[in-house]
Amino acid sequence: MPDNLARKKEVLREKEVWAEFGLGVAWLRKQRRLGKGPTYIKVGRMVRYFREDVLAYLIDHMVSTTQR
Repeated sequence: MPDNLARKKEVLREKEVWAEFGLGVAWLRKQRRLGKGPTYIKVGRMVRYFREDVLAYLIDHMVSTTQR
């Protein structure tokens, strides 16, 4: 499997999402509780995020600005 494909399918913990994307652990937990935020995987108490899902969430919430 090529490195870039493996990286897209990489599974991240909450702290790894915070470190890479700046989305705080408390914010991620609140969004899950509200049924919002990036798509996640939950098995028992374990919560994980696919890197590509976090990136897609951020892209979906991108706001473009106008130049003056």
